[in-house]
Amino acid sequence: MPFFLAVHTRYSDVQLGLFNDTELIDSVTQDSKKVSKDFLYLMQDLLHKHAVAFTDLRFIAAHQGPAPFTTLRVALASVNGLAFATHIPLIGVDGLQAFLHELAPCYTNTTLVVLLNAFCQEVYYGIRDQAQEIATGYDKITVLLERFKQQPGNFMFVGNGSELYKADIQKALDNRATFVDPMLHLVSLKTIGLEALKQWQTNATRDKQLMPVYMKICSL
Repeated sequence: MPFFLAVHTRYSDVQLGLFNDTELIDSVTQDSKKVSKDFLYLMQDLLHKHAVAFTDLRFIAAHQGPAPFTTLRVALASVNGLAFATHIPLIGVDGLQAFLHELAPCYTNTTLVVLLNAFCQEVYYGIRDQAQEIATGYDKITVLLERFKQQPGNFMFVGNGSELYKADIQKALDNRATFVDPMLHLVSLKTIGLEALKQWQTNATRDKQLMPVYMKICSL
């Protein structure tokens, strides 16, 4: 049974989870403002609590985003540094893709839409249509809703961006829009771990360094 760690960068905190195969044994959560200082100590304490050494870890999984960029960059820099020092392989997980995979089995007869807050009236989106085609990206919420208005069928919305812009979504799509209830704001730590485990089991590429998934195009 492989032991591995999963790191999940969220909007206000970072979660660390210890897995044994598909079982999430334990997890800890740290405020995002303290991650740069406490990250390695939290990881060591979590492993020590369950008598697991770094040498017992088959890999470290990390959510690569999208997420608030500063926290994401700090968490991934810590993971990259640890991997460099210990030679533990890294497996990155795209948060939008993982969120869609987590929910898709429950919503097969509608277009599933994950919206995450990208600030400034923008959202990161992941869309899985009824043909199981997946698209991800970012856009202004108004532009995205105009696109949806031109498409047939119904939509199921989830994610913190869906809650933030719920009134706008309902106004644009009326009864063609429904919302996961209770609302799930982000992909779960368990799903991040399981998605990484699937990659490891299929001998997908193991990385020595992970970069943030940052979809916004910076203009000078």
